[in-house]
Amino acid sequence: MQDLADGEKGRVASGGLTAGERFKNREWRCGRFEIVKTAKLSLACPVCQSLEVFYSCTPNCCFNHVCGECGATFEPVTIFANAKAAGIEAPDPLPEASDPTVACVKCDSTAVYAMPGGGLVCGKCGSLLALEITEVAPSS
Repeated sequence: MQDLADGEKGRVASGGLTAGERFKNREWRCGRFEIVKTAKLSLACPVCQSLEVFYSCTPNCCFNHVCGECGATFEPVTIFANAKAAGIEAPDPLPEASDPTVACVKCDSTAVYAMPGGGLVCGKCGSLLALEITEVAPSS
């Protein structure tokens, strides 16, 4: 750390900003750092396209989801999209236990969120993900 003429400590030689100021301004040596604000995962029923979809199990069992409109069940899975992101910000508020969820194919975390403009991202490992719907069973 370097002392400035007025006695301030914590400033760095490159740019004269403290680490906190660099983070706040998102200025880094290698370029700009951007926070990716995410949203809760939202799934449409593959049978009736309703957004009234609920997670009906636990991650240590399966990822069975049920449509509140037509009663169909299905299981979402993720596919690695060959890229990673940094600066992932979890949605606020965080998803509740019955909200749609899916596991990251790379790290098994259920901290998978929707990105602005589409696509999914893992909040734990930063993997960019695609969604696939499996095990579709229309209500009888």
